[in-house]
Amino acid sequence: MSESYAIDLHVHVREVNSDACAGAAEVVTAAARAGLHGLCVAAPLVPDEWRQNAELAGLSAAQVVDRLRRGFDVARAACAGVERPPQVYFGIEYRIPKTVDDVLILGLDPEALTGIDLRQADPWDVRRFVVDRGGLLCAAHPFRHRNHGAPFGGPNMVEAVEVVNGRHSLNNRNDLAARWCQKIGRIALAGSDAHSCCEVGEAVTCLPSVPESNRALGALLRRKQVNDVRQRHCLCLGLQTCRHNGLYIEDELRHTARQGMGAFEIFFDGFMPREIDHKARQRFAAMAAGMGLRLSVMAPLLPLAGDAGRDLLRELVGFAVDVGATLLVVPAGCAVEPPVVIEAVARAREHGILVAIGNGPDLARNCTPQRLVDVLLAVPQAEAALDIGHAQLLGNAARYTDDLLALLAATDRRVVHLQLHDNDGRSDGHLSMGDGTVGLNAVLKSLFDAGFDGTGIIEHWRDPRREREQILQIVCALARPMALVDVDRLAAGPVPSVPPTL
Repeated sequence: MSESYAIDLHVHVREVNSDACAGAAEVVTAAARAGLHGLCVAAPLVPDEWRQNAELAGLSAAQVVDRLRRGFDVARAACAGVERPPQVYFGIEYRIPKTVDDVLILGLDPEALTGIDLRQADPWDVRRFVVDRGGLLCAAHPFRHRNHGAPFGGPNMVEAVEVVNGRHSLNNRNDLAARWCQKIGRIALAGSDAHSCCEVGEAVTCLPSVPESNRALGALLRRKQVNDVRQRHCLCLGLQTCRHNGLYIEDELRHTARQGMGAFEIFFDGFMPREIDHKARQRFAAMAAGMGLRLSVMAPLLPLAGDAGRDLLRELVGFAVDVGATLLVVPAGCAVEPPVVIEAVARAREHGILVAIGNGPDLARNCTPQRLVDVLLAVPQAEAALDIGHAQLLGNAARYTDDLLALLAATDRRVVHLQLHDNDGRSDGHLSMGDGTVGLNAVLKSLFDAGFDGTGIIEHWRDPRREREQILQIVCALARPMALVDVDRLAAGPVPSVPPTL
């Protein structure tokens, strides 16, 4: 594709969705600011709820159409006052009755809906109606509420699958969506599922031209060409094992998934890999895969030197392989012999596992950016992990991050993993982010400007859901690079490498 045009096919606005935080005019301005060439305003329609609501159930067919198109009309009108406005398209997010399966209806003009009552129609009648008029049905976030099986109707209901849903506050299982899309041979699409201005353009579909109308959009999508789908770099948040909570690792995995996290780190703090038998490792691997959690392993705070260090790293790599982890984190704050770690890196990479060398835990407070990079460069193919809390203890986390990134810029290494905790700069209180003096906004801005797209582990269990929301608000408000999504690699599940930045 010599030239492509970014279209956000899944945006919600306040005029037609009470859950949305932004009005259509604000969303159009945000889309123009983000450089989008088009956006589709998706009006939610849940027949089960509409039939139970006296006001909605009493609307005439014409009033239903007016209600669904309200956001679309406001967005189109708002374009007149915006420099380089995006093309605005009309869509519906239709909930299949008696299910939790949503379908995006694209490529229809609102006027076409006067021929059917979507509140009462059978889903198959809805499908025939849309297809007969040149529209397209796309399975929206099809595995948000399931991790096996297929959405209602399977491949017979849809022509396309939203393989990337950009709403980071929910675990959408985009990997399963991509796998299903490939299995049934449907068109791969992406959309942000934006409910606020800062979420607009989180995931986009790139087309060879900008369709001039709703029908033209449907016709272009139905050509079944291979589309580029792209997603902004982001921070996949997760939790870490904690020996103080009295839970088994299985319980911790379940808790992490219930909090809407996408990652989990097994930190060998007070126990060792040899203490976990093969059956338990198989359970961890199966549970994490079923929950869509990226697994990482963090080495214990012990010297990684000599024969003892070599044996421990062998154990850690073997454990990471058994549980399906994609990353092994090695703290440079401990005594680390590069030759010992080099062997571990080579063994880990044979199994598709990255090794990241981090600055924390750094109890002695001597792991400066320069020292971390010196260790890193002594270990070929190792990447960097940044412990933000321990960086703060060396003066200022934002300055530490900038110095580290400046040193890495001259190398082929990158930061792939974060440890998230806060403090007052004097002692390691392991506070929730925002409760100390760490300037997380400045830290994340520098990281994203440098192309960061990785995981961040919240190292405590006070209120992880609230903390996740606060961190994601900061992330979404930052400008971040857009990356091409390799759908084949996405379908294969969590991978340690980062897609190229475009």
